[in-house]
Amino acid sequence: MYIKLNYFFIFIFSFIFSENKESKAYEFFLKAEYENIINNYEKAEALYYEASSLYPESLTIIQSLVDIKLYKGKYLEAIALLKKILNINPNNRQASILLLKLLIKERFIDESISEIGQVELVFPDDPEVLLLKAEIYLLNEDWYNLLKIYKKIFLIDNSQTYILSK
Repeated sequence: MYIKLNYFFIFIFSFIFSENKESKAYEFFLKAEYENIINNYEKAEALYYEASSLYPESLTIIQSLVDIKLYKGKYLEAIALLKKILNINPNNRQASILLLKLLIKERFIDESISEIGQVELVFPDDPEVLLLKAEIYLLNEDWYNLLKIYKKIFLIDNSQTYILSK
């Protein structure tokens, strides 16, 4: 019953909105969301790509692809998609943070340093960004700058007392 109802709604939406590419992309997106819900990730991914080919500037569709890639452990593909999101919207904090975390996880230190510089321009005193910068300094064994960034984080938010134990 639940499956039939979902396909009924998808059919209705596709019938009503199927006049342009964006509407068709939305139809593929809804089908992909359904496949994602029932854990059919391969089909969901294919449908998200179909939707993305029709509406390539949709941040929602690209973010859904990022989520699938992360679930499947395809971090390099997720990184590429996050860069695409940031090309469309450079002020997307969520994508910026996730990109930095993945670059650090994959040990792309030089690229992390470059990216953190860009993110800091947009979010200069964001504690989460600063903590990621500290993590980069730690991986790079840059002790002097690591201590400076910990001090900056503490001065911005002195409730971050755990920094004192590091």
